[in-house]
Amino acid sequence: AVRQGGAATYGRDLVALLERNVAAAVASGDLVQLRAVRLKLANLWAASEETERARTMVDELLATDGMDRDALHLLAWLEERAQRYDEAIATYRRIMSVERGDALVDAATRLADVCERAGRLLDAREGLERIRQMAPQNEPARQRLLRLYEETGQFRELADVSIELARITQDQEEKFQHLVRA
Repeated sequence: AVRQGGAATYGRDLVALLERNVAAAVASGDLVQLRAVRLKLANLWAASEETERARTMVDELLATDGMDRDALHLLAWLEERAQRYDEAIATYRRIMSVERGDALVDAATRLADVCERAGRLLDAREGLERIRQMAPQNEPARQRLLRLYEETGQFRELADVSIELARITQDQEEKFQHLVRA
């Protein structure tokens, strides 16, 4: 229940409760509970815009398990929000090494977004190429990769992909467009 004082008091009470739960998990040696509570606390601090406290908690989580998916996603979000693009790029790359399927496609897409904002288009290449391999039907990612090749002067790669697309398409107009681009 919310005590008198409203949301601010409730938030302080929730943080205090979670901090007590962290201490109890440490005392009992319950690493699963410790991770869960630290992650909740980090998310709460992130939502409250207490970025440094959230980042400290995420760093503690990653010190225990450097490939903790939830912690990595939260760290990437924190770095992106703080416009620390170099750190966000590095974190999305770490995420891509542990994710599979749709989560990998999402991480690669977010990596490309951050790379564009940072003016580092070439750093998005690996992620976009992985999407192309995993999900060749992903038209936005494919177009983004073609644009990256074009804007960064990687004309051989642009031609290779364009020729491949021309081979597989049935639509004659689309086939023609791919061949012209090649």
